[in-house]
Amino acid sequence: MTAEAYYEQGKKHLEAEAYEAAEAQFNQAIELEPEWAKAWHGLGLLHFSQEKYEEAIDAFQQAAALEEENPVFWFSLARGYAFSKQPTEALDAYQQSIKLNRQAPEPWNGLGVLYFEALGKPQNGVQCFRRAEYLGQGAFAGNIFAAFSQLPPFPFFSYRAIRDYMPAEDYPNWKGYLRYTFDAALPLAAYLNWLDKKQEKGGLPDAQWHKLLGLANYYMGDPAPALEHFTQSLEHRQGPDLMASYYQLLTCWDFLEPDAPYLEPALEQAAAYLPPEQSGWKFWQKKEEAAPLSGASLEQCYYAGLIFVENDEMDKALQCFERIERDFLPAAYQA
Repeated sequence: MTAEAYYEQGKKHLEAEAYEAAEAQFNQAIELEPEWAKAWHGLGLLHFSQEKYEEAIDAFQQAAALEEENPVFWFSLARGYAFSKQPTEALDAYQQSIKLNRQAPEPWNGLGVLYFEALGKPQNGVQCFRRAEYLGQGAFAGNIFAAFSQLPPFPFFSYRAIRDYMPAEDYPNWKGYLRYTFDAALPLAAYLNWLDKKQEKGGLPDAQWHKLLGLANYYMGDPAPALEHFTQSLEHRQGPDLMASYYQLLTCWDFLEPDAPYLEPALEQAAAYLPPEQSGWKFWQKKEEAAPLSGASLEQCYYAGLIFVENDEMDKALQCFERIERDFLPAAYQA
């Protein structure tokens, strides 16, 4: 018999839960073709189904080493690590699987479970569940709704979003439409519909319209149109919009998209809200102070701070937040 024949026999035995026979067949396939990644993966699935996670990891590692560009092997390896309580290794393997195939919902769902159950990052988990739900066309809707039940009310699922952005003539119908949207497992489709109607009425400037569509797609778990709309929002705006830039970066980081086109421009614009550098300052001299913030510049400074937070530049983030505190709450700051 050929290695392929032994492998197919192993699969049949595995499906029938005849584990000893399956293991013998997979081992025969590996003995004939030790460099055949698929046979190693089959052996790993066998061990995984028997909850022999360390043995499964060994086999999955062999498969992934032989075919490094196969996302399925990395996904299986991630599951092995997750079930054997090795969250750091599982995180790396899930992310590698996603980078190799961004359109498969299962790794996103597994990564979401890992964030929730092992890494203590529920917000990251929600983002992954959104992506899995979107790609799986509702197959993973249960996880995203369960996740939301454990978190504070989310703004785009709230009364405020409906109140602020829904056309007035449709206001009485929002409960029924929102319920239908949840039943259809299409989060925020209703919100997109409301924005659509708002745009038809000409009620939003192009920059604001594209920013809201970017946010809607981001929260739906669809990064490509989110990035496109954020980019168009910035192109239509006179001057920077650090909120759009921040969510542009967040879309890249949450969904493992390249951030190179967006990071440097965002950091450069955010730096404009840092206080003046005190080069050569002496303690008896009066420090040069930044111009007071007001109106829209307060929001810009806030998102500048968030951009620095996400880029692990906490000292710069604090400088932005201190500017807001000093200008927005001067009495409290002085106290």
